[in-house]
Amino acid sequence: MEGLAPNHPKLEWIVSPVLSEDMTPVLLALESRGQTNRFVSDWRDVLDTEKPELAVVNPPFHLLGSVIKQCLERGIAVLGEKPLAINAIELAEIRSLAQNSNAPKLMAMLNMRYLPEYHLASNARRSLALHQYPRPAC
Repeated sequence: MEGLAPNHPKLEWIVSPVLSEDMTPVLLALESRGQTNRFVSDWRDVLDTEKPELAVVNPPFHLLGSVIKQCLERGIAVLGEKPLAINAIELAEIRSLAQNSNAPKLMAMLNMRYLPEYHLASNARRSLALHQYPRPAC
C-alpha cells in the first residue's frame, strides 16, 4: 500500500465502529485494493483480543478521550484525531496515561504535516479513497 515502508510486516486492517456507523464503504475500499481486513462489531473486543500495535482513533469528538484512554491503558499506540480531549481534565488524564503507559507513542492529528507518521496515515487514507465517503451524522 502506498506510503508503507517496503520492509513493513504484513498489514491487516481491523475495522470497528465506535457508534453504529455503516463501515461497508471502508471495507469495500480495502477489499478493492486487495488489503486484508476484518470487521469487528465492538471496538473494545479489538483492543482486548487483537492487541493491535496502533489504533487510529477518529470517533465523534465527545468520545475521543474515552477511546484514547482505553487504548493507552492497554499499551496501544494512538494516532488520534483532534482534539485529543474535550476539556482540560480529560487532557490531563490522557497526558498522564501517555507518559506512564507502555504505549510507544501518542500523536494527535494537529500540525503534524511534516512528520513521517502523518504522511503514512495520509497516504493510507488517500490510497483507500476514504475521503470519498462522508462521515455519518451523529
